[in-house]
This record gives sequence, C-alpha cells and structure tokens, in this order.
Amino acid sequence: MASDAATGGGGGGGGTAPAAGGEEGRGTLLDVRVYDALSGRSLHGGLHLTMDTTVSDLSARLEEAVGVPQAEQILLFGPPFTTLSSSRALVEARGKDVFVFSRAIDR
Repeated sequence: MASDAATGGGGGGGGTAPAAGGEEGRGTLLDVRVYDALSGRSLHGGLHLTMDTTVSDLSARLEEAVGVPQAEQILLFGPPFTTLSSSRALVEARGKDVFVFSRAIDR
C-alpha cells in the first residue's frame, strides 16, 4: 500500500528524507514493497526508494540489509513475476512486490 512506503514502515535511522514537492520525479517515494524471499521479512521501510533510485542502487542497499552480495542476488518483481535486472528501470516495479533471492541457495 502506498501509505506504507510513504511512512517508511518504522525502518532505519540515518537515511535522507525525500524531497518535498508535488512533482513526480527526484525525491518522490516509489511505491515498491521489498521482501527477503528466504526469511519473508519486509525490507522496504528502511530502503527509502525514490523515482530516481536505480536497480543498482536497490541491489547495493539490499546487500547491506540482507547480506546477499550483489553478484549473488536474484531480484524478481510482480505479479506477474519477472526478473529485475540492472538494465531495467526500477520504476517498472512501481506498485509491485520485489523479492530478493540468493543464488547460493540454488547450489
């Protein structure tokens, strides 16, 4: 739900607050729900995803939050579920769920 993303879900402390303003773009929060697929834990509260956040930015933040190295991450978003690669824009996942998996569990 958009209000969950806007409130930050009670997560994290030292992040920068998004810029105020009515125009959609830089600083506007992106309504994306992010989960650790292995634990089922919700991660989106402390990630502060905005319209200008890249998939690479998200991947780096997830490495810090979950401990899965970027090279081992598999990001799926949906429904319908599809791979979220660094060549895609994060805004494509707007209003959807994103799950981070580790390639290590695949071995």
